[in-house]
Amino acid sequence: MATASFKSMFGGFEYTVARKRIKNVNLRVRSDGSVAVSAPYGVPEKFITEFVEQNSGKILDIIKNLPPKTEKVPEKKYSYDEERAFLKEAERVCRSVEPLFFGGKYKAPQIELCRGHSRWGYCMPRKKIIRLNVRLSEYPEQCLRYVAIHEYCHLLVPNHSAEFYAELEKRMPDWKRWKKRLGEGSHRGLTNYSLNYCSQVRK
Repeated sequence: MATASFKSMFGGFEYTVARKRIKNVNLRVRSDGSVAVSAPYGVPEKFITEFVEQNSGKILDIIKNLPPKTEKVPEKKYSYDEERAFLKEAERVCRSVEPLFFGGKYKAPQIELCRGHSRWGYCMPRKKIIRLNVRLSEYPEQCLRYVAIHEYCHLLVPNHSAEFYAELEKRMPDWKRWKKRLGEGSHRGLTNYSLNYCSQVRK
């Protein structure tokens, strides 16, 4: 993993670059203000530098507007029964949103549970697996529904492009309300201030 920096008259930041077996160049601004770029093997450094520069204004705005750091709350431990109950509920909610996507024509993804502080959920399109964070059990069902629909949209669009948000808006017009609700709970150890940018690698 390499470290680089960006500077301009408006400010600067350091970012890490990790090479992975992926198709796009991805950039993430984490809730602690750190910036991470992941890129396919073989992509020129110049392309990565230009990608960071193109998004530098937005990155600096995000870093500037991050909420102040709060005291870390110890991670809650869930019992086996609590986790099984959440997984059952998550599967029920996911099956209820599937008609918005597949209409019974395609194989539904496998639903799994995840833990930790970094993400509410994530999708592995190639493996047809969606994982949802057990901490969603502490929020209204609509929050779980929002995260589920968000991850299902990644089966259609595997990035956070305008096309992705168009698909999300079409299936849940009030998604911003529930994303905000989850953000209000960020002091409990999870945050949704991390943003992703993706760029197709030019052939």
